[in-house]
Amino acid sequence: MDHIKRWEKSMLSFLPKKGSHWNWFPHWGAQENLDRLADRKDPVQAAFVQAGVAHAKEASGILSLGAIDYEPV
Repeated sequence: MDHIKRWEKSMLSFLPKKGSHWNWFPHWGAQENLDRLADRKDPVQAAFVQAGVAHAKEASGILSLGAIDYEPV
């Protein structure tokens, strides 16, 4: 999981160079990120979520932009 946190921090320096504005919010993991994305009143609009946390039917209104890493089982 440390590699995910390192990746998040590297994106915080990379994305502004591409014209994106990002704020990093402390979080407790993929499920919290998914819950925040599902809550339309929450200001979070993009987040890192581990594959397999929820089924697509449970994540109504949330779109995936793709995978960034694979975690071995």
